[in-house]
Amino acid sequence: MLKCLSSITVFLQKERKVKKPKILVITDVGRDVDDVLALSILEALQNAGMLEVVGVVTTHMIPEIRGRISRLITQMFGRKIALGSGSTYPLGREGEQELLHQYLEEHKIRNHSYEGIGLEKFSQHTFAVFRKSHEVILNAIAEHENIYIMVLAPMTDLAKAVLHNTQIFKSDNLSGVFIQGNAKVEDGKLIPDPVAYNIAEDIWAAEIVFEKLSGIIPFTFLGKWAAYSAPLKEEDFQRFADTDHPVGRYLQTTARNGLKCFALRLPKVYSNLYAGGKDVDPRDPIKDATHLSNPYDPSTILALTHPELFILEKEGIHTLIGMSKEESGVVNPETLHATIIEQIISGLTAASRRLKQEKDRKYG
Repeated sequence: MLKCLSSITVFLQKERKVKKPKILVITDVGRDVDDVLALSILEALQNAGMLEVVGVVTTHMIPEIRGRISRLITQMFGRKIALGSGSTYPLGREGEQELLHQYLEEHKIRNHSYEGIGLEKFSQHTFAVFRKSHEVILNAIAEHENIYIMVLAPMTDLAKAVLHNTQIFKSDNLSGVFIQGNAKVEDGKLIPDPVAYNIAEDIWAAEIVFEKLSGIIPFTFLGKWAAYSAPLKEEDFQRFADTDHPVGRYLQTTARNGLKCFALRLPKVYSNLYAGGKDVDPRDPIKDATHLSNPYDPSTILALTHPELFILEKEGIHTLIGMSKEESGVVNPETLHATIIEQIISGLTAASRRLKQEKDRKYG
């Protein structure tokens, strides 16, 4: 553990000698478990004094529900940070209710949405007020030096912020943008690759971000092939639950629920990604699963703090990791897997300890 934290310290000191890195997260938390895995890793890194999360923006289809999930998780970690709720629809498709209806239909188990279910004190029917997403993004850049934007979701709200105030993205405060998704080079130009879900869900937004920012801000892309190399298994999620933190228990619940829904929605894709190509029993798809999660978002966080875990392909000022099946971009998959598990358990254990101390103080 000490060796691991030492490597983080050395890297971040080189990256910016004076100011601790500040992190703004753009997330579609709730749909997949890996967003919460990423928030848990960020919690561990904050505890270690390596960085500070200054804002979270939720986006895509049900942004307010995602905002409530994010608020509860950050509160359970004992953090008070700026939260913004963003766009329901992709750019150019605003108000297309059939698109939202399709999403809601595809993300149900037994006619009920699973997103957020299993998180203590969570209700999909409560009312909450959040700041506008572009305000949270722009204020974070204006107020914090050495800030990194972690894009773990479609780029809709980042694109809107760019269009609202392109000039602020030229600020020296913004050190880089880390994107969970794929890019490719065509005719010497970096362009978004819709092979990745986050890119494909709003390709227009991705094109705007690339066009406006790729010439002035370094991007780092963590592709799906990197995540595929270090899958998280049932026993890993049991270890998270065993920390006795409510987020650890939620991770286990939502990993299983998300996978069940995926198997019902896209059975052939599910079979190829999670069941080794076998025919899957629709009544209990989990029993055929080889693993429960591909850690897309946690790996994106580690691309900043643990670059030694990855093979970094440079393209001008940008960095590409895991852009093809032939090159996963991971130095050692076992080491990546172990680092993800170690960091998540560290974050959950420390948070669980704080929750217990607070209860002891409150109730004696």
